[in-house]
Amino acid sequence: MKYCKYCIPAFLLLAVAGAYAMPGVTSGPGPAGASAELQTKGAVQVLIVVGEVKLTGADGQASALYRGEVFAEGGTVSVGRGGSALMVLSNGATLKLKEGMEMTLVKFRQAPFDQTREETYLRLIRDPSRSNVEIKINQNTLQGEVKNLNTAAGSTFDVITPKGTIHVRDNGGFNLPADGAAEKAPDGTNSTPAA
Repeated sequence: MKYCKYCIPAFLLLAVAGAYAMPGVTSGPGPAGASAELQTKGAVQVLIVVGEVKLTGADGQASALYRGEVFAEGGTVSVGRGGSALMVLSNGATLKLKEGMEMTLVKFRQAPFDQTREETYLRLIRDPSRSNVEIKINQNTLQGEVKNLNTAAGSTFDVITPKGTIHVRDNGGFNLPADGAAEKAPDGTNSTPAA
């Protein structure tokens, strides 16, 4: 089996997958026609925290970030010395932050979807509904995986770096350095700097 240096090891994700129930974008099937509108803030669930990691909410309140916490757009995660964090978004994407990293979830809107089919966001094999994600990073790299982004429904996943915006549009792992020069994962993830 070939190892993907951009992907989060599957065994690690599966080990924590059963430990968490899905926090709600909705608690069941969304209302008829809801997928056409992005009425709801998407959720980010923290799976693993190592070392010093803090969350500053949209209200400016800062606190230590703990495993199992859920936050929405406006939150900023800062990783201190020797720290790291692994998070999963309600659209199935995963993000890994390392020491010195600061990531702000500028925007995360997602149409309601039926969560009764899945036990955890980690088990999603595709974006379950239209979602628009905009993340801002300050330095170092952002590693993660996007699972079959629903581009046909208008889903987007953008990462703002000090050098520009990178648009992630396909399925697979990605490694986005803050210098704006995206690396493609071996599985063909399409990550391109904005013009």
